[in-house]
Formats: sequence, structure tokens, C-alpha cells
Amino acid sequence: MKKTLLIIFIIPIIVFLGYWGVKMFQFTEGVKHDAQRMAKFREQNPSGELIINLKSIKSNDLNDILLTENKLGNTKLNELDGINIKKILKSEFPKFKIREEIGQQDGPDFKLYQVDYMNDEIFSVSMDSQDSLLIQDIWTKNSKIKDEYGSFVGIKIDSIISKRPDINFYSDLHYNIYAAVKNSKIKYRLNGNFKNLNDSTFVAKDFSVKKWQIEGMKVEYLIWEK
Repeated sequence: MKKTLLIIFIIPIIVFLGYWGVKMFQFTEGVKHDAQRMAKFREQNPSGELIINLKSIKSNDLNDILLTENKLGNTKLNELDGINIKKILKSEFPKFKIREEIGQQDGPDFKLYQVDYMNDEIFSVSMDSQDSLLIQDIWTKNSKIKDEYGSFVGIKIDSIISKRPDINFYSDLHYNIYAAVKNSKIKYRLNGNFKNLNDSTFVAKDFSVKKWQIEGMKVEYLIWEK
């Protein structure tokens, strides 16, 4: 009887010790693996710092912003000036970061407002180089901004032509190719395979561009010009 009671008492102890033995082994293996991962991390990052690349954070949670002939979102563009621009943009886009910079061009420097969201460039506002209170134009290379004609950065010009058949094409002095409709404030700068007139001529002397020359090109910048 005593022997039976002793066996009954010992068996749970053996089971208990066996269970904790397995757990301790698993814990020891886990610590070893963690140590190996940390050693590998230190080899790849000698400074010991975890670097987060904010450029990889995309504005996927950002809703599309509509650009019309007169408005960007709810902002009336004709009412913007150098005095109220920061206040109005901050009110309309409270999560956006607005940076005031100096833009450069062939002519005089100009004041530039860069608007970002989660480290993505959303749009920029250029002020007149002669009068910093006057808006000159708005540029965006972010496809989150779409115009009232259904166009956006990355769309093929062929699609825009079908929606705006009266659109014209031209080049500037730097041979950048643009598409615009007469009397419209919204225009597009294109990139892609531009077809020269011949081996020695890029565009016509009056900087006009023919429709066949821009076939297959895409919108690089969506622009609103006052």
C-alpha cells in the first residue's frame, strides 16, 4: 500500500520535471536564435541603429484630391496669395507639411511652397518672381491629384485626347513637351518617346508639336496655371 502511494506521488513529480525540462530547452534555443539574429543585424548595421526609410512610406491612405479650373479640393485657387496661402492650405490639408523654399529658374529666383504628406511630395505652389504675393502656378507629380477631366500623372496622352479633343501640343525653350487646351488653366507636361520631325530638328521653329509626335507619351506633371 505504501509502495503504491509512493509511486502515485512520484509520477506527477516526474511529469512536472519533464514538462519544465522541455520548456527550458525551448527557451534556451529561443535565446540562442535571438542572439544569432542580433549578431547578424549588427554585421549589417555596424552603427547599431535601426534605420527606417521614410521614403518607403507611401500615401496609400490619402484620398484623391480633385483639381478643377478654379479649385484644388475645397480651396479656391484665385483667392490664394502670398499672405494667406499657408493659413488656407493648412486649413484645407491639416495633415500636410508646408515648406517655404526658394525656387530657381533661368530668370530670377522665386518663392516656392512645397506641400508634403508622409514624406511624399503632393504638390508645389510657385509664386511670381516679380511679386511674391501673386501665385504663378501649381505643379504636381503625384497621381493622387486628379483633374476634373479625369486626367492624372502617369496617364497616357491618348486617353486625354479622347476626353479633350481640342487639346494642343507645344515645346518650351528647354524642349519640354506640354499639352494644353486654349483658355484652360489646367495643362500637362509629358514624357516618353517623342518623335522628332527629322534627324536634325526636334520641334518646329514656332515650338508647335504635332499630335503624331507625342503618341504613347504619358503625363509627367499635372499643372494649374493662373
